Amino acid sequence: MDKKYLALGILIVCTISLFVGLFSPKKQTEYLNLKSETNLLQNIDIPTNKIALLNIEGAISADMEVNSWTNSFSVNNFLASLEKANKDNTVKAIIIRINSPGGTVAASQDIYDALMRTRKHKPIVVSMADVAASGGYYIASAADRIVAQKGTMTGSIGVIFNFLEAKELADKIGISSNVIKSGSFKDSGSMYRKMTAGEEDLFRNSVMQAYEQFITAIEDGRIKRKDVYLGERRNLTIEILKKYADGRVFLGEEAYQLGFIDMLGSQYDAQLLASAMAGYKTILPIVPYNKINGLASILMNFENKFFSPLKNLLPFSYKHSSQPLAIWE
Repeated sequence: MDKKYLALGILIVCTISLFVGLFSPKKQTEYLNLKSETNLLQNIDIPTNKIALLNIEGAISADMEVNSWTNSFSVNNFLASLEKANKDNTVKAIIIRINSPGGTVAASQDIYDALMRTRKHKPIVVSMADVAASGGYYIASAADRIVAQKGTMTGSIGVIFNFLEAKELADKIGISSNVIKSGSFKDSGSMYRKMTAGEEDLFRNSVMQAYEQFITAIEDGRIKRKDVYLGERRNLTIEILKKYADGRVFLGEEAYQLGFIDMLGSQYDAQLLASAMAGYKTILPIVPYNKINGLASILMNFENKFFSPLKNLLPFSYKHSSQPLAIWE
């Protein structure tokens, strides 16, 4: 092999290694007054009792899995990480950090169901960030406790179908759609014509079914929960739930007063609460379980910087117009 190409190959390998070393986030294990749980070797994975931290970032949709290696969150990866945390005997509690306006109904239900199964084995605490609304709250209601800041936006309990209609514009510029269908409802929601009364009733019925599923999920996850965990707990009544489950959003302070969350505080407060619920008088360290590292993180940042503006031209609800959604946008 030509020495010139050999030298070039070595240079490329060294450059890639340097970038991976510089940009790979270190394990974000926090060691806070651990006493008997103290681990001074922060970058060595030594088995120790801990809290698993899983993040839900952005809109919730199963189709994010298509490019999961460049996304900060995907449903399937989250579910796999949750299962891993559940099977890990050193994980004594789980914190779900939610910063999401919601998303598709089915994807939110997938995560909700998984959390309901997991909390039979380990305490789960949700820590709300800036926003945990609609599908974000759907998921949060499956936790044993919910912690949010006073300024967190939450609520937006409800379901929508959103359809774009461009018939008049299409007529003006001479665009038409020729449809051959097996039944009268097969092209329901088409943007090239007005919706019929029958189609509107059909979609409204689907929305209300999904809405009732939402209400039932909150009842089962939050109102009917039974546990003996230590730490603050607020009770939500069915009367309050139905009164405020009209799509409105509210701040964490009001959510606390009404019983939609259990405690006002930060992720650190959620860590304290989760440690106590797990039966520890010391603060258990947090270990991220679904955080992207290394080269994937670099590629994700590159992709978000250059392509996100193109992907976000349309609101989420228009990009998923064929699905009932639990989202606030």
